[in-house]
Amino acid sequence: MAQHELVSNRLALIILVGFLSPLSIVLYIAGLTVEGILVVMIFAGALIIILFEKFDSTATTLLALCLSSLVVLLGPAHQDFATFVLGISWDTVLFVAAMMIVVSVAGSSGMFQYIALILAKRSRGDPVRLLWLFTVFVFVISLFLDPLPTMIVMGAFTVEICRALDIDPRPMLSCEIVVAVFASFPSVVGAVCNMVVVLNAGVDAGLMFVVVLPLSLLLYAITMPLMVRHFGPQLKPSSYQDPTLLLMIEPAQMIKSRRDFYLSALAMAVLLTGFVAQVEAGMIALIVASAMLVFTSGHAKELLQRLSWDTVFYLVGLFGVISALKTTGVVESLISGASAAVAGNPYAAILFMLWIPGVAFSTVDNVPLAALLAPLAAQFKAINAVVPFSLIVGTNIGVYLVPVGDASIMVAVNLTEREHMPMRLLKLSRFTTPVGFMHLAVGTAYFFLCVYVESFNISSLLVAAATLLIAVVIGYYFLRVAKGYGSTPVSEVEMPPLAT
Repeated sequence: MAQHELVSNRLALIILVGFLSPLSIVLYIAGLTVEGILVVMIFAGALIIILFEKFDSTATTLLALCLSSLVVLLGPAHQDFATFVLGISWDTVLFVAAMMIVVSVAGSSGMFQYIALILAKRSRGDPVRLLWLFTVFVFVISLFLDPLPTMIVMGAFTVEICRALDIDPRPMLSCEIVVAVFASFPSVVGAVCNMVVVLNAGVDAGLMFVVVLPLSLLLYAITMPLMVRHFGPQLKPSSYQDPTLLLMIEPAQMIKSRRDFYLSALAMAVLLTGFVAQVEAGMIALIVASAMLVFTSGHAKELLQRLSWDTVFYLVGLFGVISALKTTGVVESLISGASAAVAGNPYAAILFMLWIPGVAFSTVDNVPLAALLAPLAAQFKAINAVVPFSLIVGTNIGVYLVPVGDASIMVAVNLTEREHMPMRLLKLSRFTTPVGFMHLAVGTAYFFLCVYVESFNISSLLVAAATLLIAVVIGYYFLRVAKGYGSTPVSEVEMPPLAT
């Protein structure tokens, strides 16, 4: 084990040095200042360290913030730390913290478990029907929750239901991971990277919901039949397990606090109304969160202690480095270079925003990637309002295009390991990677179509239709020939003995 860790550390060091050295030369040739090159290297080094998980990600971004502020202080700008931190997107940080409070209160009330159990009972023990019902529920709650809390809420519950029906939970969890991500596309609160792009690129949250929701529904309509076909052989309950035991559980038992339950339902309705009505997202979220804390049943301090404060400080560190990139002119150079490459073409801008973060940087955490490209999305918004939406879609699809350890995926991995049926990421990727490429192609066609509807360019319609057709055919072919995860029938899987 020690030898393996030593080899892994050396590999990470080789990649870090081997990547940063030529990067610094390229940036110098490109005309960046010494301060800009140093900040870029700090940012890139932090991303590599986060990717290899050698150190805590929050500690890494905070150290990167400190180093970046030191470079800015000693550089020509001579910007002191008090001025430097003013460049951090505090509205985004507060927005994320507020949504964490809302999710914490809703999750502790038992609201999500209550609805999920009602759906489980409606399946009457049919695993395929249960898959459809659970993925629909995941789709809906993903409009309000980041994929991580979605999988925390649904993952454990899915495993319990699968254990009751004596079926392999991995197909269910795999489908829920993918659906949780693409269902979050339309919502500003659906993912942290969505919040980052919306608030830093000045995106209209109401317009985004109206435009992107049909894309998520289209992806669900295309993907779910493929998932059922791919995982169908595994979704067969044991002949000796009685599904009527599931029907005997009373859903009301899931509710831990009726007051918090109704409060959470009202809060979700107010949030959705506020976002659609284009009320400032950060303000409405903070109002709702603070009101929920006031009216909870006397356990506000306990709820605050359970928040993921590491995520909040992770964003603080990340936005500090982005602020340094802006101060040293790196972001301005990125915008001018990308703008020159796109040359005002909305289709080229959509391709750039979708495929660069979705494929080229799919192994990089999507939050810093979204923060880096958000100013560029704000610039491209002048070309067409659809372009920033494509950045949100591209950064999210990268999560399952290359599932290398996103937090929501690791929740499912840990749950299956406890059941002695570990979910292997390599086998999972044989299913999610072709699906991810198909979703990128469908997204490209959809956004091309949106631009066509506005500009009435017949050539773009033909390109969109052809891309959509090719995407569906390729995705169907890949899923048929893939012999990865999900190919072993349930009868051949060693399952732990069920408790009597």
